[in-house]
Amino acid sequence: DNAVLKGTACAWCGKPNMVAQGSTYCSFECAEEGRVKRGGLYSSSKIREQVFALERGVCQLCGVDSYALFQRIKALEPPERLNALLKAKWKLPQGKRSVDR
Repeated sequence: DNAVLKGTACAWCGKPNMVAQGSTYCSFECAEEGRVKRGGLYSSSKIREQVFALERGVCQLCGVDSYALFQRIKALEPPERLNALLKAKWKLPQGKRSVDR
């Protein structure tokens, strides 16, 4: 859209008459959506990389080394994977919200 290219509309929602001249986004919400969905420093993959660098794949709630578990499970044949997960005390997600993800 020409208005976005000219800097007269929000780069995320396209609304005209932005708050500050020269701003890319019209609001904090649009800025966050734009940064996460378009990539760059705040992209979801960058955020996952930063969390992994801090936590090294260890769950802060239960202490399971999920990265090591993933590596072990990935090396198995599909029929063996569920048994290995169950032996690792992994539990199937419970409830509608965890299944919908």
